[in-house]
Amino acid sequence: MLIRLVNKVNNQFLKSLSKLLFSKCKNIVLLGFILSLSNCSQKHTNTDAKVCIKEEANGYILYKNNEKFIIKGAAGFSYLKELKEAGGNTLRTYDTTNLGAILDSANKYGLSVMVGLPMIHSKFMKEFYEKEELKNKQILAFKNVIKKYKDHPALLIWCLGNEIDFPITIFKSTFYDHFNALVDMVHQEDQNHPVTTTLIKRRQVLSLLLRVSSLDFISINVFGKISTFKNELEDYNLFWKGPFLISEWGVNGYWETEKTAWDAPIENTSTKNSEIIKERYKSLIEINSWPKQRCIGSIVFFWGEKQEKTGTWFSMFIDNGKKSSSVIQLSELWTGKKIWKEGPKLKYMLLNKKGAKDNIMVLAGSLNNAEIVQETMDSTIIYKWGIYNEELQIDHNRNTLTQPLNGLIFNMDNSNIIFKAPSKEGAYRVAVKVFDRKGNCSTVNTPFYVLENDRQTQ
Repeated sequence: MLIRLVNKVNNQFLKSLSKLLFSKCKNIVLLGFILSLSNCSQKHTNTDAKVCIKEEANGYILYKNNEKFIIKGAAGFSYLKELKEAGGNTLRTYDTTNLGAILDSANKYGLSVMVGLPMIHSKFMKEFYEKEELKNKQILAFKNVIKKYKDHPALLIWCLGNEIDFPITIFKSTFYDHFNALVDMVHQEDQNHPVTTTLIKRRQVLSLLLRVSSLDFISINVFGKISTFKNELEDYNLFWKGPFLISEWGVNGYWETEKTAWDAPIENTSTKNSEIIKERYKSLIEINSWPKQRCIGSIVFFWGEKQEKTGTWFSMFIDNGKKSSSVIQLSELWTGKKIWKEGPKLKYMLLNKKGAKDNIMVLAGSLNNAEIVQETMDSTIIYKWGIYNEELQIDHNRNTLTQPLNGLIFNMDNSNIIFKAPSKEGAYRVAVKVFDRKGNCSTVNTPFYVLENDRQTQ
């Protein structure tokens, strides 16, 4: 109805109207009215399906095989035995690589899977969304995957894309035409599992409501904004009160933290991260305490080891399966009891008696001291130090972790080391992994900047 109305208006007025209504989503009341005219609404899964969302007196409830199912999930595809032991029930994948093996392993441990169908970001209009051949290939590829795995007992949800961005526009869009075609195709091929997509910007909820009418629910990645998430959602109550999944939460992303003068993000100790996980879990409980429940669960990020800015920023497992403090914390939150013993507790690291916020600069080739201050003192603790080139850690799409530079550290088995600064000017990090004999690992690192020898530190 909205499109029919605006087509009666001249093109110049349309542009002005679009800018007024949709730029930065300022006029929420007017947008609510527009949405009420557009007849756009979320389609909730067939209530006779194996997996479906039902609207009941107290809110929206996810069901799997006729039983209530609150998602306690983690993003990743490894350490499934540990996820089950920790009290989790769902894992989230981002593509279909080795999907059959992942589904089989999940089923072995009684876990369900939110399967990601990877999509191209909406900004690549000319490169992808305006090329019919490429779009048709993607539809066919996704259709084959769905046909192959739609009856797998571990399958829970299909997720079309991750943070692909849903631009605000009321004009015809090949992106939205293709996205809607994919949603419809998934529903046609599989009537037993719901379809969602994930957002990172809350304003995109408006775009979905205007342009996409058949998603079963919306998924939202929140990270550091989880503490304000409930208040933000209340701003949308005028025109959207549907179900949603928190599809990524956890510690602050590296884009949300304090940075050094050369723009290197400052990473918390793994001990501090576990405290943040505990505090933010309370926010999840508050989100579910609304008079009418809308949140069908949450997925923590990341259940495994991942290179993203550093090799430890989001990684909950270190060095082939050693558990971080966050894993221990999550197990207590999910089960209400201690499943595993805690690992080493770290307070902070000092480099030449300075902290990361001091913008530490050293001369190329100079000798420097790094030490960690820790709560846990144990003669059996093992230390593994490394100096990393900051520039080599930027790419977070690699499957392999960045390796430390060789030959720079002395006495690397102790909590206090001497190291030689790299000879090349640039940004680096000194990092340490602290292992105990119970399969745990704690981590901390400090960014520093190397200056050429003929320059002086400030």
